Amino acid sequence: MAGHVQKKGNVGQGATDTSRTNKRPGAPNAAPAAAKRIRVGDREVEGRRVVDRRVEDQRPEYRRTDERHQRRTPSEEADDVADIFDIEVDEAADDTSPSSPDATSGQVDVRNQELANLLDLLAEANPKKKPAEKSMIAAYHRVGRRLQHELGPNVCTIQLLHWGPTLEGMADGVDVGDDDTRATVAEWTNRKQYMVLESYQLLVKRVLRMRLFLDNFDGCLDGIESLTSYLDACAKAARGDEVGSLRDKLGDLVPALRDHGLHGRAQKAFRGFLSTITGRLLCPQARLAEFDADPPKFCEQVRYGEIEVCAGHLPSFLYDQKMVQAARMEPGLLRSSLLVKAYKCVYTGPNSVTSEEPGRKTAGKPSRAHQMKMTNVTARSIAHVATMMRFVLNSQPEWDSRDGNFDGQEFFELIVQIFTKKKWASETLAWWDKEVFGTAAGRSASKRGADNSAAAIDALMAELGDDDDDE
Repeated sequence: MAGHVQKKGNVGQGATDTSRTNKRPGAPNAAPAAAKRIRVGDREVEGRRVVDRRVEDQRPEYRRTDERHQRRTPSEEADDVADIFDIEVDEAADDTSPSSPDATSGQVDVRNQELANLLDLLAEANPKKKPAEKSMIAAYHRVGRRLQHELGPNVCTIQLLHWGPTLEGMADGVDVGDDDTRATVAEWTNRKQYMVLESYQLLVKRVLRMRLFLDNFDGCLDGIESLTSYLDACAKAARGDEVGSLRDKLGDLVPALRDHGLHGRAQKAFRGFLSTITGRLLCPQARLAEFDADPPKFCEQVRYGEIEVCAGHLPSFLYDQKMVQAARMEPGLLRSSLLVKAYKCVYTGPNSVTSEEPGRKTAGKPSRAHQMKMTNVTARSIAHVATMMRFVLNSQPEWDSRDGNFDGQEFFELIVQIFTKKKWASETLAWWDKEVFGTAAGRSASKRGADNSAAAIDALMAELGDDDDDE
């Protein structure tokens, strides 16, 4: 995907206006009082491409609000869970377009300068260090660390911003983006298009002033690279913390690994399909009987590529094996005790893993669930934890979205898509609420392998019912 990211021009029109200046918006009038402001000029000399909207906003065709970035997501239209991003109302209300017909030239200049200053602060900020609470970038640091909980641990914001407008245009029957981009997304499955579009719309909704940035730079993603890089770096740092929590607690999550000395950090290279313990957890549920017939042989065949394991081959660690029924994929799905413990480790704290009381507060700093004001389990948070747990169980030394034929982002998206089956989702999420938070409140509906994993998922979706046809 990265090769298709649009580096210049209008995402909405697929063209570049050569009459635009390469200077950052508002920079010519900025007083070089601080050292940071002086460094803005240095980057301008290097040829960083941005757009001066002070000139464009005086042209009639630019005196509008870009509706591409104001569509409501399915989550917005039927959102029955807490807002895990906790953005203040006054901050969100400030997210208005400088190209509004009511905006004066002076207001446009001020807003452009604010955006330019913010981009430079983000370019110099350390994403691993929490900024002062009242600083300009505090909201971006907080949101950046939480983005992966909705967009997945492999989140890449610049890719979502690249594909999103084209997908919105397709949904509206309008040609948006260049020919190559439209041709690429047209080849995606309906599920892939739906997931990327919803993730893009969630990103625009969650990130403060994102609509302003997109409108001000008119789709030129190079202009907001410091913003997207900072968000991704914050997400990466948060992912590292959460993976570390799962890794350090692995002996409690899977006692058999501790019994065989395979739970420590140094032992990760011996997990995956090098161990029959982790091999069984990673084995596709549909082939578990074949695995149990000869575990060493099955693991060897996976290692040598004789058996392909793809994202669509749902691993056995997602299932409550006591509920599994032969020739069916739905019973027991996403109800494993291991996955619940992993979820609690990430959201309610490592100490809650061994607690027999769901929702009980544990000693130490506030849990992520408390910090994010979560009172309910969400489909995307389950997918997030499942994707990280899959990595903790495999033998990869460093994080990678791919593990052989297994695509981690596809795995995340697949789990989220399963929850589009409303009846099953309502029952499953109510069960999760009880297991994690001790509540059982009613919930309203909210690469193809050798043995064809896509067909298996189609069968699962059909098995879950057709009470909510795919949109």
